[in-house]
Amino acid sequence: MPPVPNPSARQEAIQRMLEALKTPVKDLSKWEENFLESVTEQFESRHSLSERQYEILDNLYSEKTG
Repeated sequence: MPPVPNPSARQEAIQRMLEALKTPVKDLSKWEENFLESVTEQFESRHSLSERQYEILDNLYSEKTG
């Protein structure tokens, strides 16, 4: 998924990825499960992720849902 230009579109993209990864096509490692739990909690409370968290989430999304 390419970089999302504005904050609103980025938030929608993050929400879509988090929802899709609740039931991924491929199994998640324990680290991936913990990462998703952590970023989901952060996103729900702050409505944002760091650039690095976003990159990792995007990579997981591409790998596990494709």
